[in-house]
Amino acid sequence: MKNRKKPTKPKRATRTLFDRVGAQGWRDSGHFTFTVVSGALRGWIADRFPRAPRKVLSVGCGGGELERRLADAGHRVVGVDVSLAMLKSAHRRGMTAAVLGDAMNLPFPKASFDCVLLCETIGYVDLARAFGEANRVLNKRGRLLITTYAPAVAAHVRYRKYALDEIVPSLTGAHFRVAETRFLRVNRNTATVAPRPEDAKVLFIDARKDAGC
Repeated sequence: MKNRKKPTKPKRATRTLFDRVGAQGWRDSGHFTFTVVSGALRGWIADRFPRAPRKVLSVGCGGGELERRLADAGHRVVGVDVSLAMLKSAHRRGMTAAVLGDAMNLPFPKASFDCVLLCETIGYVDLARAFGEANRVLNKRGRLLITTYAPAVAAHVRYRKYALDEIVPSLTGAHFRVAETRFLRVNRNTATVAPRPEDAKVLFIDARKDAGC
């Protein structure tokens, strides 16, 4: 049996950023995510789930806004985040299953979840390692749902923007196949498919774990 790679530590600057958000709140921290500010986007993502309850892992769960929406729909949601302050914020919103950890060394056994979420998270992680860990903790019919900033959006200095043609090979290398991609127009009250990528604010990807992996 091969030894697993030595766990990585989340970058101190990223952890500090989200400690500040957790302590001050999004509005006063100078940072935001579309998943937080847009109830419509949270609803759009929630609608991608079947009605039957699923066990969901949200990586980089932050303050738990989307996760509460999913829990209210009957799904069993576990959140993981590098920031204890963000987990405390999520707990105040009712998330009882919240774990300190990072995307590149998830503290869960194999095949623990039906779905993994990486919502506006991939810019803070190594894609290959994060997608590999997502594959490991998913069951054999698992789904990986990703949102990230679209090309025209100016991201936070700590967030690395990836184009779709960079993300897809990393997913393939981690034994996922891409089932759906959408570029979305998003504001507080609406989330709709954009006619062109340059009109979008959010890129959405639905990837499925390859059979046998």
